[in-house]
Amino acid sequence: MKLAFLLLSFSFVAVTSFEFQDPHQADVTFGSKTPTAQVISVKESNDGGRVKIVSVTGVAGPLTVKTNSQSVIDVETENAADASENTLSMNLLDYEALVRKGSPTVFAIDVYENNDIMNKQTLSVNIVNLDDESPTLWSSACSMKENTQVDVDSSDCVFIVHDADGWLASMDFSKIIGTQGEDDLFEFKYKDIPDNTTHHSEVYLVLKDGKTLDFETTFVYSFSIQPADAASHPTFPLSDVPILVRVLDVPDQPPRWNSAFSSVETVTENTRTTFTVSASDGDIGINSAINYNITKKSLDCVSIDKESGEITIGEIDRDDGNDQVTFTVRAYEVDDPDSYVDDTITLIVIDQDDNAAVIGIENSDDKKIDITIDENSVDIEANIFADDIDLGDNAVYNVTLVSTGKVDYASAFSVTPEMAFEQTYFALTVVDPSKLDYEDVNWKKITMELRTIGIVTPANVDTLPITVTLKDINDEVPVFTPVENAVTVPENQKAETLIITITATDKDQEDIDAGLKYELLGDYANTVLTIDEPSGDVSTKIDNAFDYEKQQTVVVDIRATDQANHQAVAQLTLTITDVNDESPKLAALTPIRIDENQPDGTVLEAEISASDDDTDANLEFSIDWDNSYATKNSIQLSDESFATIRCVEITTVADSEDNKVATAQLTVTQPETLDFEVFDELFLMVVVTDLNQADGNGVDSAYLVISVQDVNDNAPVFGDDIETEKWQVMENAAPGTLIATVVAVDLDIADVLTYSIEGVDKDSPSDWVTIDETGLVTVNSNSIDCDNPVRESVKYNVTASDGTFTTTATITVDIIDTNDNAPTMESLDATLAENSAEGVVVLTLTPEDGDRDDAYNTVKCDFAHSATTDVTNQFEIVDNEIKVRAGATLDRESQDKYVFELSCNDDPDQQGYVRNFINPAPVITITLDDVNDNPPTIYNTDITGQFDESSAKGTTASLEGRDADDPKSPNSKIEFQGITKIQRFINKDDTTPQNDPPQDLFTIKTGDNNEGILTVNYDNLDTYFGYLVLTVSLSDKGDPPMTNEVDVTVEVAKYNFKEPAFSFPFDEETVYLKKKQTPNSPLITLKEDAPLDNIKASDQQGEKFSLEFTITEDSSGDAKLFSIKNLGNSEAQLQITSDVFKSKSYTMVITASISEQDSIQGSAAFSKDVTLNVEFIDLKDTQTAFTNHQRTRT
Repeated sequence: MKLAFLLLSFSFVAVTSFEFQDPHQADVTFGSKTPTAQVISVKESNDGGRVKIVSVTGVAGPLTVKTNSQSVIDVETENAADASENTLSMNLLDYEALVRKGSPTVFAIDVYENNDIMNKQTLSVNIVNLDDESPTLWSSACSMKENTQVDVDSSDCVFIVHDADGWLASMDFSKIIGTQGEDDLFEFKYKDIPDNTTHHSEVYLVLKDGKTLDFETTFVYSFSIQPADAASHPTFPLSDVPILVRVLDVPDQPPRWNSAFSSVETVTENTRTTFTVSASDGDIGINSAINYNITKKSLDCVSIDKESGEITIGEIDRDDGNDQVTFTVRAYEVDDPDSYVDDTITLIVIDQDDNAAVIGIENSDDKKIDITIDENSVDIEANIFADDIDLGDNAVYNVTLVSTGKVDYASAFSVTPEMAFEQTYFALTVVDPSKLDYEDVNWKKITMELRTIGIVTPANVDTLPITVTLKDINDEVPVFTPVENAVTVPENQKAETLIITITATDKDQEDIDAGLKYELLGDYANTVLTIDEPSGDVSTKIDNAFDYEKQQTVVVDIRATDQANHQAVAQLTLTITDVNDESPKLAALTPIRIDENQPDGTVLEAEISASDDDTDANLEFSIDWDNSYATKNSIQLSDESFATIRCVEITTVADSEDNKVATAQLTVTQPETLDFEVFDELFLMVVVTDLNQADGNGVDSAYLVISVQDVNDNAPVFGDDIETEKWQVMENAAPGTLIATVVAVDLDIADVLTYSIEGVDKDSPSDWVTIDETGLVTVNSNSIDCDNPVRESVKYNVTASDGTFTTTATITVDIIDTNDNAPTMESLDATLAENSAEGVVVLTLTPEDGDRDDAYNTVKCDFAHSATTDVTNQFEIVDNEIKVRAGATLDRESQDKYVFELSCNDDPDQQGYVRNFINPAPVITITLDDVNDNPPTIYNTDITGQFDESSAKGTTASLEGRDADDPKSPNSKIEFQGITKIQRFINKDDTTPQNDPPQDLFTIKTGDNNEGILTVNYDNLDTYFGYLVLTVSLSDKGDPPMTNEVDVTVEVAKYNFKEPAFSFPFDEETVYLKKKQTPNSPLITLKEDAPLDNIKASDQQGEKFSLEFTITEDSSGDAKLFSIKNLGNSEAQLQITSDVFKSKSYTMVITASISEQDSIQGSAAFSKDVTLNVEFIDLKDTQTAFTNHQRTRT
């Protein structure tokens, strides 16, 4: 057999003259050749077109191509120049479209030569799936608990990802875009990694390892993801899929104090005070109720209301040491008292002035001072201390010394300080020791009182008595007479020349006896003079000790000291006489300020003066221009530039009364050279010369600094490029946004420029912009608009003013359009004929957008995310046209209306940062118009319970006609044309009909509301029981109408017209049986020694009913000797139940009943009774009574 098969195959191949060759096409893979076919793989394509799949060589005759799916694959042959060569091409197919339609992706192409089946080769073309479809990610809002690790087993954030290509495991979900660090928190994971053939899977949004969310930090995350498949296709219809994750708060935060909480409160001493603290649940998403209590307190006077948080502070005496009171207040959650927050409140007790400053002696309980001092003493030792235990201003008090005797003793003393605060030490000081004279009897004993008096409350007073007793001492001092002495001395006096003698006297005898000691005071006096210590003679100490020009008068002090070290001082005034030898001195020159452009001859207010100590001086002023210079902005002018500047001249003004003093006057000359813009400071070298100077050069000089002040003589100047500069501003820029810097320059440096700005025309609103004092042009309001009306730029006149001169320049500001107008479009309705062909335009969408630039006013619409596949499988949106998609099945009867939302945005190419969507999303409603494409049919094709054999002529049943077309159109209006065939089946499941009944047994006519009225056309339906299958013809009223034939099964129930009739036994018949019988077996007759005949009966109606037999009466009584076994077909067998019985006669009544009587109707009895007599004969015991037994029937 194998050999024969091989020979046959060889024979078959041998007759094939052509061969398949590789076509060398990029999208075609020429594979191996199997025993049955040449394998070729063709890459799928969504773009249509054709591709050469194979070259055929060695062709001897015409080629014929047959495929297993001609409706899908279109194969054509192309002849080459060489007739023996052909090329086969096919239409490019979309792998996903094939799968959606249930078509195969592997096609068998049989190629015949000369249409000869024996000269055939087969191509097996495999359509290769490419990753060329955009995936889809369906998202919805979801939630995650805070402080919880969320993985794929616990995440409620479940999204559906679909990719018609499969390869879902290669999806890239890593590009998460958000402003709250979402890419560090979230990631997408599969629970089970889908295989490459899975197109639809759940993907879970989970938290990255170790990451949790915190409700208190962020309670909602709104971000987007840009998923892509392995071929980098973004998701469709949205490449940015919005994700919204709500964070669910969990009870993990203790309460927190509200902002009004203060940890320091002030209360007034001895005053009842209340204030309230407030806290709220730190878990703001739960917001549990808060109660309060106090856990620690330093005084019992503090209490708090548990629910309101009102704190009550009782009376506090600060002077008992309670200047600060602390306590801890707790706020806790009612539902969880272990969740609480504690904070300490410090009460600062504000003092009241209720205490006097107590005055006394430090470290002593004595409430008085009693001391003895020397007369004329200046010091008193008394440690006086006062303490006011109040605080602040309440602890400030005055201290006053009051005499309590007849003399004003207090005038000789003072107490410091006179005002004190809280605890203070006081000094009692003698201010007039001369009054403390022992020789004055009124002053020998001094009595006073020191009082403290509160400033806030003067009634707060305390006193300290003071008694001072004087002790006699030696207290006289030397006295000069006269105290002031004078003498004249030439400035060139020689050394050791006696000038004057000065002496003093002392009342103390001991000082008179011992004499006084004299001395010069001061370093200068001891440098130029000397004094004899016992005599008081004053002499010169050095030659030329005095200088008239420096000092015409010299004053020295001479001190006399007695034995008790009492001292007195006298004054000696030396008048120095002049000797001529000094050069003149130029007084310090004070810088002056003058305005530029002064008129010629203007006298400047410059204070220029010189003096000469010589009494015969003759002074003259001049300007040394060679040593003078000028600067501009602190930079010295060049010699060449300065040589032209001779803007002032100087004139000497002599003092007519004193030739030792002279002044000068500056006058403007050559005013054109006095220009601030050339120099701002002139350093003028002023020279004074004593023309009569005999000894020395007699010259002094100094610089006079003349600051030249700017005068407003120049207009402001803008930069050359201000009007050509390209300034820009974003549409709707925020107030304060910088647009331009238009700084003007004014050569008058002191000028303060002000700026103003105004629109050139109505299309350049002035209130859009503002300009500040520095020339910065900024946005004034966020109403900058380039859309309505459309404007590319605005123009503004910018004016700079120095108060006198103004300059205006025009600036042009280009407005950069922003995507600030959302597109608009109303919802639309459209009608479309069902079964419309591919490419039919249903709607042309005309969304509008008010933005200026095409980048932002080009609106593209696509299906919204909510659009279901019921819509997207039927329609497509291309260039804002809704069209019928290829492969659409627009069947109005399956779905008559398509309602979906559009997603329309005004930046489909994502050229900007903002994309606006039409909101609310436009709703498109497409209603399918009916086409008469559905034949009429009958809904109730099984008619049961309405007919039986007795149904008389005219009995009816209703057939419900239905047509799936539009019920409002004639397409669904039905006409019942008639009954074309009637067949009868006994049982419903029978496949072979009985003899066909009369074909006019029923008639049918059209009723109302597509009803067919089926009517019995014969007197009755006797003998036609069972199931009648009526082929009903019907049509609709469409144009053209559609017709149909529908089989309707009509059940005809049996009807009992006659009662049953027995054929054995007859009524009152007697049968004779042998005594010996076998229980539950056929009974044996006595004569024939054969089984008794079966009990038989008939329904007398053609045996349409099955009869059953029962024993209704039995003379055997309780023994129930007899039984009947029903054998079917209206027969039964009489049996006995036991072989133990007496030989005797028995009588029974046997009933034949229609077994179906409970389910049928009838006009005759359903049962029949007969009486049977049975005789058991034992031949051994009984003599034969007769020789010929016969049965007699009536």
